[in-house]
Amino acid sequence: MNKKKLPIQRSLFENENKKAKTEKLDEYYYDLFSWAVPLAFSDPLALCRFEEGDTLYNTAKAYLSPWSEALKHIKHSIQVTFPQRAVQKKMNEEEDSVFESNWHYLLEFDVLEFENNEFKKKTHIKTTQGTLYTFLWKGDFEIFKLRKHPSQPLTGKFLKSHLEQASQQFINEIKATSEFTEAFIIPYDKSSTLLSTKFNSILRNIESSDSSATVLFDRPTNLHGKEFAPTLQLACILVNSTDKSILFETVKNSLYKPAKSRKTKTDQFRIKTHGILIK
Repeated sequence: MNKKKLPIQRSLFENENKKAKTEKLDEYYYDLFSWAVPLAFSDPLALCRFEEGDTLYNTAKAYLSPWSEALKHIKHSIQVTFPQRAVQKKMNEEEDSVFESNWHYLLEFDVLEFENNEFKKKTHIKTTQGTLYTFLWKGDFEIFKLRKHPSQPLTGKFLKSHLEQASQQFINEIKATSEFTEAFIIPYDKSSTLLSTKFNSILRNIESSDSSATVLFDRPTNLHGKEFAPTLQLACILVNSTDKSILFETVKNSLYKPAKSRKTKTDQFRIKTHGILIK
């Protein structure tokens, strides 16, 4: 028996930073950062905590090319010198809460400047975790000169509680341009263990079914004049099936775990807790 392919996935949102876009960016880097931030930095982005030894470059070619070739393209690199690298412990708090608390924590790093294929100078900067996060996102060195601390972007926790409002434009586009019997919109973030696990669990169960599916991605609409974190996306899973409840049942089987001590046989699953179902 041939193994079925995963549902087709494509993005509907434009890369907000055209300069950072490469053919491999979607697979190996976070799309919407001005700097090339590899997926290996999922924890620092999810927790807003960069640590001693973390090294980042302004271009993806620094990671993909031999050093002699990479030097032709590197303009700046960042090497974090403080805080010291800590042993990762199992978190008792959710990722968003840790992200928010780390935003104002102190951080130090060296900026290395390159010119004509060689190192030119080094500048030491003392700032905060949130300021470095914002810089990697926006790419403007002037941010380190501002007295006002950058505001935190909206997190997955906020998106979950305002999902319908942040997804309305996406929903309208899907209804106008796509054919489906069911569609399900869920918050997705490659850097978040919780959100990526939920999404991948649904995809695995779709893969094992006989339904054809397509996955579309878009950015959530800004709310209250603030942007969502650049790692956050809206994922919409669309299916065409004669079984009009296949997607509902797939989401339920993927995410619902009945309590062992429940006093009733009636399932307490509420799909609205996880996302938006469109029929």
